[in-house]
Amino acid sequence: MRANVVDSSSGAARRFHHPNLQVGTYPTVMVPAFGVPSSIILHGLSLWQLRRSARKTALHTQQIGTLISRARRSEGTRRLPRDPPRLG
Repeated sequence: MRANVVDSSSGAARRFHHPNLQVGTYPTVMVPAFGVPSSIILHGLSLWQLRRSARKTALHTQQIGTLISRARRSEGTRRLPRDPPRLG
């Protein structure tokens, strides 16, 4: 059975134009079956990886802050060079 196809070509090109009636059958039918679930899984994996790297960065920043506060406490009255001067 042949589908009705609108053809915009004119003249001699119309003789060689054979519309592809198989477009909607095999390749595109597989997209919802495999493409959509795999894209959801890949998005989930990338979000999981971003969360892991953010957690590592936050932990590293917290460790640096702990080291700086320990250094300030051990220095006593001497201030670290990057601290602003005390007023008053």
